[in-house]
Amino acid sequence: MPIDEGVNVDVQFLIVEVSKQAKASLSYIEKPSSAKLKKIREREDYIDNLKNTLENKSYYHIHRLAEGDRQINYFKALITIAANLEIAANFFENICRQIDYISDLGRLEEYRLRRYYREILSALEMVYPALTEQDLHRAQKICDCEQTIDDMWNDSFATVRKQLRRPKRIDDSLTILFITRYLERVGDALQNIGEAILNVHVGDKMGFRQFRNLTRALEAQGIDIGIGSVEFKSIMNTRSGTRVAKIVGRLDGSERALFYKEGTKEKINDEADSLKRWSKV
Repeated sequence: MPIDEGVNVDVQFLIVEVSKQAKASLSYIEKPSSAKLKKIREREDYIDNLKNTLENKSYYHIHRLAEGDRQINYFKALITIAANLEIAANFFENICRQIDYISDLGRLEEYRLRRYYREILSALEMVYPALTEQDLHRAQKICDCEQTIDDMWNDSFATVRKQLRRPKRIDDSLTILFITRYLERVGDALQNIGEAILNVHVGDKMGFRQFRNLTRALEAQGIDIGIGSVEFKSIMNTRSGTRVAKIVGRLDGSERALFYKEGTKEKINDEADSLKRWSKV
C-alpha cells in the first residue's frame, strides 16, 4: 500500500510527543515542579497542532482518492489514531493538574502508578510499526493493553474504597481515584487506536472482540485475514443494528466469498439451523 510518507512522519512525531508527555506526567507525579508543569502545557499545544495537521492531510488524501480505494481505510485510521493520541495527551496533563490537590504525595506509592505507565508506553511503542508494517499481531497487543490497564484500575479502585473508610484521607483518596481513572481512560484510547489499525484490513469499523471472532471464523475456513487478501464489503444494517457483510478471500488467484452476520449467539445459531434445513429441502 503506497502511502504518502508525509503523513507517516507526522504520526511518528505525534507518537513520540505523546510518549514524552506520558513520561513527563510520571516524572511530575514523582517529583512535582513548576518548570515540569510549564513544559507539559507547552507540549500539549504542540501535540494539538500535530494532530490537526495529520487530520487535515488525511482528509485531503481521502477526498482525492476514488471511492472504493482501500488506501482510504489507512487515512481513516490515521484520523482515529491522531484523535486518540491527543486525548491520551490531554489525560496526562489533567493528571498533573490533580497532583496539587494531594496533601501527602507519599500515598501515591501504594497505588504503584508506574505499572500503568509501563503498559501505556509499551503500547505506544507498538503503534507506528503496527500501522506501517500492517502488523495485526501488534495491533491486537495494543488492544489487549486496555484490559490489562482495566485490571490495574480495578485494583486501585478497591484500594480507594478501603481508604475512604478513613475520614482523614477522603480528599486525597478521591483525587487519587481521579488520577487512576484518567489512566484507565488512556487504556480506552489505546484500544481505539489498536482497533483503527485492525480496521485498515477490514475496511469497516469493527470492535476488537468482533475482529478476533471474525479472524477465528475465517481461519476455520482456511482464510488468513493477516495476508491482506481479504475484502470486507458491508451489505446492510438490520433494524436491530446487526451488520451483514460479504467477505471475499483471495488466494493463489482464486476467489472465495463468505457472508458475515453479527448478532446474539442464540439468534445466529437459530439462523444457521434454518439455513441447514433449507439446504436439505
